[in-house]
Amino acid sequence: MAQQLAAHPALVDNPQFMATHPELREYFAQHPAVRADLKEHPYRFMAREDRLDGKPSPNAPIANADRYLDRHPEVARQLGQNPRLIDNPAYMEHHPELREFLHNHPYARAEWKSHPYRFERREQHFDRSR
Repeated sequence: MAQQLAAHPALVDNPQFMATHPELREYFAQHPAVRADLKEHPYRFMAREDRLDGKPSPNAPIANADRYLDRHPEVARQLGQNPRLIDNPAYMEHHPELREFLHNHPYARAEWKSHPYRFERREQHFDRSR
């Protein structure tokens, strides 16, 4: 459920999703600020959750994206010029490896989709700092 919400924070507004997770619906009813924070800042919210659970650092999505883009320089160039291409179904259709990467890395996907230009800048900064 956490991965689904990280990849698609709008699920908190999906009646079908919430109906299948009554404990989550009840929690959000009792904690509306948590629900709002998840919707507004999904990456930051999930990173805090991961730290509480002892999971990898919040830089993990950037590191994963950096490794992927290092192996796919043409995709890196294209996304560097236009990070919003990940929202373009035609582009994604021609890049099944990128689609698979984003599916397997929901935190990176959520951050990239929420803030594509900022994510791209962070990845470039991460690449230069190594």
